[in-house]
Amino acid sequence: MPGRRAYNAWSCSRKTNRELATLDSYEGGIIVSPSAKKVAYFIDKEVLEVRDLVDLGKVARLRIGMGTFQWSPDETRILLKRAPEKKSGELVWIDIPPLAKSAKDQEIPVTQPAFLPILHGLTFRDFAITPDGKLAVIAPGKRNLLLFPLPR
Repeated sequence: MPGRRAYNAWSCSRKTNRELATLDSYEGGIIVSPSAKKVAYFIDKEVLEVRDLVDLGKVARLRIGMGTFQWSPDETRILLKRAPEKKSGELVWIDIPPLAKSAKDQEIPVTQPAFLPILHGLTFRDFAITPDGKLAVIAPGKRNLLLFPLPR
């Protein structure tokens, strides 16, 4: 992604834009948590960075490999489809470690989290977590949307 990369806060009602922080690196998949207090995105093809939007110095990095992900409703975990966006893959929970304060000149440690498979390790083409806490999935080769209670 060429050019300057930064977090920005947009206010449609006030028609203002405020820069929050500059990104050191960005590969894709930026998703804001349900409370809008955290953001997660890939900094490269392996590492997901989770950053606190209230205190931008608090961060965690996880080596999980590239995939499609969404926040859990309680923001303690991320549900990851372990495959590129248009491909089928298994769904796994990943626990988010506590976010730690990092100094500008200090390297942020990268953790290797455990992958907790859900739905018996079956593969799915697409998924979403609904606002009321259900899991919506589409099986490979199908067009039917299946709804399940969100596995813990």
